[in-house]
Order: sequence, then structure tokens, then C-alpha cells
Amino acid sequence: MVIDPATAEKVAVETLARARARWDRVGATDDPTAWVLRMAMALADKAGPKPVGPADVVRHTPKQQLELVQRRADRLQRRRRIAVIALVAALVGSAVTAAIALTSPSGSKHVAAGKATTTTESTIRETTTTLPPETTITAAPTPTTLASATTVKAVAATTTSLPCRNSKDPRCGSFRWDPNPGSNAPISISVTVSPSNPHVGDVVTFTAHVVDPDASPIIAGEQTCNPPGYGDVGTTRCTPNCAAPGYGPWTPPARQRGERTVAYTHTYSDAGSYTAHFWFGSAGTPCPANPYASAGDLAVPVTVSPSP
Repeated sequence: MVIDPATAEKVAVETLARARARWDRVGATDDPTAWVLRMAMALADKAGPKPVGPADVVRHTPKQQLELVQRRADRLQRRRRIAVIALVAALVGSAVTAAIALTSPSGSKHVAAGKATTTTESTIRETTTTLPPETTITAAPTPTTLASATTVKAVAATTTSLPCRNSKDPRCGSFRWDPNPGSNAPISISVTVSPSNPHVGDVVTFTAHVVDPDASPIIAGEQTCNPPGYGDVGTTRCTPNCAAPGYGPWTPPARQRGERTVAYTHTYSDAGSYTAHFWFGSAGTPCPANPYASAGDLAVPVTVSPSP
């Protein structure tokens, strides 16, 4: 998009620095890569196409680029902290000034006369300068200081409230379903074997029918780390490790019936008694979490006779 490699490098460094500086938010999104790509495209579009620079322009090594990203991210984080502190200070200062103006005699006169909106800067400055800086700390509480404290507390409450539903912010508390999803109907698995009395060399068909009354879709074992096992070769069973879905209350999904029929074929090379295993889950079990998801591992005995 920018043609010039040096400009492209600057765009890449700036993009990664911005992502690093606000990773607490970017990393919590469903798709951080999409955020990074959108930012890179926006910066590249802003830079616009540029002719290729001279060949002797110094290019940075990956290690140097990483250091550039880190330094730039640190500067951005410092700017954000300074901006937040300045904003909070401005809000607190405005709240205290307004409370003092409203509770002071001169402020009351303006309100009583219906001229509260015309309070001049000189009036506010006169009111605030009559109080020494230590008054709100050392003096006994007065109506003015109480009103100021109440206003500041209200401002702080409005600036720290969080929309916690379906949140990934740990300040919203531990993960929980809201409202309670109720009971979870288990998954049921049935398997038929054909032929029912196989011989060595026969193609044996295992037909599995799976139903979950309240969760869909049905997930077959070959789509996870639990493929079908036929008993003649060792099979490793596992429980996939999934990240927590988030914090705060989550709305349960709607109940949805899941049903599926899957056929597998296998040929035994030796006679004997075997135990085949077939694993199925529902609703993306176990990722992502779903209050109606279920999983089951059905064991099916198979007796293989010698070839006739």
C-alpha cells in the first residue's frame, strides 16, 4: 500500500507499538489479529503511496525493530497515563468548583435570582480564593466540603462503572451464567456393528447414532483429540485444554437439539475379543463453554472369529 519498504517498516512498528501499549484491551478482543490489521491498514492509508527511497537507507534488524516497538509503546503508555490523570483532575476540579459555587452565599444569590447560568469566572475565582488550601483537610466538615466530597464520589462512580455482561475484564468478577441455565440433558450414543459376527478380513462397519436433546452441533471424535479406537491398536484419549470464557455474567445460549449419524469402517487382522471406543460431544464441547454441552465415550465389544 505504501510501496516504500522504509515507510512500510515505520507503519509496522507504529502498529505493533499501539497494540502493545493498549494490550489490556486489544488482547481481550475476540480477534486481536483483526484489530492489528485494521490499524496497519489505517496507518498505511494515512501515509499514502510513496516513491521508493534511496537504496542506502538503513533498515533495522528484527531485534532493532522489536526495541523500537517497545520504546514507542512505553511512550504511548506514558501519554495515556498523563491524559487520564489530566482528565480525572479536570473532572474533580470542575466538580469541586461547582459544589463550592452552589453552596456559597454568592452562588445562592445567583440561583435564587434565576441567574445560575450567568455566574462569571471572576465570581468563582473570588469564592475559591477565599478558602485556604488546607481548609478541606484540617477544618471540621462543613456543608461546602461535604457537598464537594459527595460530588467527587459521584464523578468517580460514573467513570469506573463497567458494562460487565459477557465481559473479559477481571474486574467484573468470576464467570457465571445469568440467568441460571437450568439442567443439562446428557448426550446419548448408540452403535451398531455390521456384520454382527465378523471374521478376520471382513470390513466391519460401526454406525453411531448420537443425540443431545438440548445442544447442537454434534462433534465427532475425529474432529478432536479423541479419534475412534477399534481395540486392536492403542488409542490415546484426552481432554482438550480450553481457556476460560471470560468474566462476569454471560447470557446462556438457547437450547437446541443436536442429532447426527456417523459410520466408520475397520478391518481386523487377527481373531479375538476387542473393545472399540467412540467419543462424541455437543455444542463445541469443551470449547467454547456451553451450559448444555455434553460428552460421551461409548465402549463397544467386538468378537472377531478366524477366517472360515
